[in-house]
Amino acid sequence: MSGGEFYVGEFRFTSDFDSGNLGRVELVDRIVEPENPRPSTSTVPPRPTEQSDVEFRLWTRPDCQDTEFENGNRTWFYFGLDGGVPGTLVRFTLMNLNKQTKLFSQGMAPVYLSPGKYQWERIRDPPTYETVDSNFQMSFKYRIDEARGTTYFAFTYPYTYKELQMSLDRLYRRYGNGNKSFTELSMLSQGAIYFHRENVIRSIEKRKMDLLTITGLNGITERKETSLENLFQEETDNRPYIFQGKK
Repeated sequence: MSGGEFYVGEFRFTSDFDSGNLGRVELVDRIVEPENPRPSTSTVPPRPTEQSDVEFRLWTRPDCQDTEFENGNRTWFYFGLDGGVPGTLVRFTLMNLNKQTKLFSQGMAPVYLSPGKYQWERIRDPPTYETVDSNFQMSFKYRIDEARGTTYFAFTYPYTYKELQMSLDRLYRRYGNGNKSFTELSMLSQGAIYFHRENVIRSIEKRKMDLLTITGLNGITERKETSLENLFQEETDNRPYIFQGKK
């Protein structure tokens, strides 16, 4: 389905958000647990295998899908799930990942974010994995939470564009001085930090591509870096100062 949403039975899958990459979802009609699952080699004692109530097969989209830069990288996954009866044990199998046997054999586990929570957690039960027809498949389980809302699952802790921009805003509020005049900067100590932020260009999705210049104030000159063709067009006279002996 288009739009990054998939309705399967009483469940809704979504990846229509920053870094989401779910491409296809299938409900498994009959659940057959592997006879000899390959757990991670974590030092945590394995828990007894528990039969799932429902199982889904998931396929991720390749990086940069439908662009000239599309490639075969398929390690990352990130999707959301809502619906289902609280207490239902769901089994997910990612069908088309790049081979990551070493990671999962050493205790790697996906992460999830429960509705209303702000802290990601690791999946508690060790995932299982196998290679079928050259495709690396990894499975993990999750019990539907009592809280209603969307639960998110990812290969590891996501760091979204929104979080990046918030982090950059905090840093700029604390250290930003690149918009000060040369005279103002010259009055600061030579050991002070020079922190300059500028927007190089917008991505295809209209997101800012930030460029940071961070250095000590020693060697600062009155000259500024020149603009480059088709870049730095949203901001006027916001290039950083040139520093002698620095590149």
